[in-house]
Amino acid sequence: MRRQVLGWSCMLAAALLVLVWRQTQGAVWERHLRELELERAQLEGERLRWMRRIEELQSRSRLLPLAQGLGLELPPDSAVVLLRSPPDTAWP
Repeated sequence: MRRQVLGWSCMLAAALLVLVWRQTQGAVWERHLRELELERAQLEGERLRWMRRIEELQSRSRLLPLAQGLGLELPPDSAVVLLRSPPDTAWP
């Protein structure tokens, strides 16, 4: 009888240890996941700032004074021709 109680007690203790270990690992992974999500949000914000900066630098209002300063003429919109490249045959 004592062996049975001791056996069940050991099994219960082992199960509780596994439970505590699993909960601890879950908390560690949750903390790590939150840190990664925060880093991702920060990087996404930085990416958006760079995209806005690129659009600003490519804008006509930014390029026109630079082109005129270099003695270049900016053609009117009606004179601009967009050329399309042939479709890539490698893709289905």
